[in-house]
Amino acid sequence: MKKLISILILLLSFPVLVFAQPGAGGFKAINIEGGDGTVADVISHEGENSVIVSQGHREVFHIHLDAQAIAATEGFMLIDLSNVVNWKHTDTDHIVLEWITLNVNPTTAFRGDVEIGFLTNVDSTNGDLNIFHNYHFEQQAAEVVIGFSHADHGLDLKTDELFGPIDTNSAIWQTDVNIQGPDGNTSYPSGDGDLVMLITRTAGTVDVGISVGYTTK
Repeated sequence: MKKLISILILLLSFPVLVFAQPGAGGFKAINIEGGDGTVADVISHEGENSVIVSQGHREVFHIHLDAQAIAATEGFMLIDLSNVVNWKHTDTDHIVLEWITLNVNPTTAFRGDVEIGFLTNVDSTNGDLNIFHNYHFEQQAAEVVIGFSHADHGLDLKTDELFGPIDTNSAIWQTDVNIQGPDGNTSYPSGDGDLVMLITRTAGTVDVGISVGYTTK
């Protein structure tokens, strides 16, 4: 009977990469890496020349925020990285973005932008917004629904992994000024690493709904 190698990979929330090389008695796994950079457990039955790889589930958290009839430039707290009481994550080094669904419903007169990014250099005076998604609207009364997913291990919201526009020294983001969060309460101060949304308005009004799936590290 020909020698067989069977590899069972349980794909839960992200892919697992398995690298193998021939060796005595068949193939053997030399490196197994999950989408989040962790090494999976390996069970090897050398007599049968098989390797079974099982990867544990990575928990994804969710938020939803509604911003209604926005008639002025305003910032919104999507994920407060340091707040593990209202938000359900536990790790607080940085956010890993999994997916976003954005619904924008402008009036005919609305002119402005919807920007999504994360904060750095926040103090009691101002902060920097590192923008990775920007949508411009120019007096169009058409509802827009946008959805995107960051495959594999997600998008790490860190300055060393992003090259893009930065809105620097904005007084909207301050450690001692509260902005609205997903629960509708204006009680969340800005801080480094937070995921936020900025609605910049020059005319008209707009409704924005946003849902985010994320993990933290």
